Amino acid sequence: LENYFGDITLSAVWQLHEYQINYVGIDNLNTSNLKTKFTIQDEPLSIDYSNFFGNGYSLYHLALDENYLNILQDGDKLYFDTISRPNPDTINIYIKAVDFHNGGGNGTKNSPYVIETAEHFGALLEGQKSGNVQHIKLNNDIEVLDVFDTQKPLENIIFDGNDKTIYFMYINSINNFAGLIPSIKNCQFSNINFVASNFYDGVIFDETKYIGLVFGNINNSILNDISLVFEEELTVQSQSETGMMYISAFAGRAENSSVLNNIKIKGSPLFDICANGDLNLYFGTICAAVYNSLIINSQIDFQASFNVDLYKENAQAIIFTSGLANLWRDAKIYNSISHGVIFAKSFEFSRVISSGIANAFAEGATAKNIFAVYE
Repeated sequence: LENYFGDITLSAVWQLHEYQINYVGIDNLNTSNLKTKFTIQDEPLSIDYSNFFGNGYSLYHLALDENYLNILQDGDKLYFDTISRPNPDTINIYIKAVDFHNGGGNGTKNSPYVIETAEHFGALLEGQKSGNVQHIKLNNDIEVLDVFDTQKPLENIIFDGNDKTIYFMYINSINNFAGLIPSIKNCQFSNINFVASNFYDGVIFDETKYIGLVFGNINNSILNDISLVFEEELTVQSQSETGMMYISAFAGRAENSSVLNNIKIKGSPLFDICANGDLNLYFGTICAAVYNSLIINSQIDFQASFNVDLYKENAQAIIFTSGLANLWRDAKIYNSISHGVIFAKSFEFSRVISSGIANAFAEGATAKNIFAVYE
């Protein structure tokens, strides 16, 4: 424009205007540290809701005055942008939350907390804080359609799936771990059926190191009698920025004396992997990386296929695939069966090291009574 019209000066005059914010929608809402007034220049309005609720609450619905759009959640903060100046001078923010304790029970062995809905399950993932052991029971089949804002591992949970089914199509993440349940510590999960529905536009992770579609990381925990079924030939998309990735249909990593007993997996997913440089990829159907832990009495009926694309010129990939798991120091796998095949649809500039049973990468890794069946 300067070539045609010379110098141009743009100026804007902002009108100072103060608004009163009312937070409504839940009893005992803690707003003591919240900003209740702001001026138009303060946009976007930022609200820290980390102290809104007590243990076990999940913020799952917000509604604002009609002039407010574009709600962005980032950790424990919510950001709101206005498209026009609110009128009158009061803004009402309507907050609704769910408490997983409200399903019933008191968290003891004889009276566990009851998970009735997907919202209760989300509240458990988002709001549970470490403390005394809590017993939880799944009372219904549920369909999980949301990504939950999981910030910390689940700890000290004894979860009875009651032979119910959790249908899911999104994955959550904490730090280096991603999964429907990103990380557990000192927990027990048993008698659960997971069904992975077709993922909308795939599942994309940029820098996550350990990816398990059900559990990202299992630390000093026990898993008994759990099944995973892939409902359709779904595609899992993952992009590596770090050059190292561990990915699994079930669990990204198991460590610190964890036990996975009677895990059953069935399906035919496609894993679509891309990297911006060299890539080391470790895939294990039950677990991508096992450290000082045990897999026992487990079975897979599984056909996985991979696409691997490297964007950087002359980049190379080394792909380790195993029918059951990749074993590191003091990892053990006993009495298990691998039925199926893992094959490459497209490995560009890649070297593939594949085992129908397990790959061992460190001393103390042990496999006994393991069978691989291929047709």
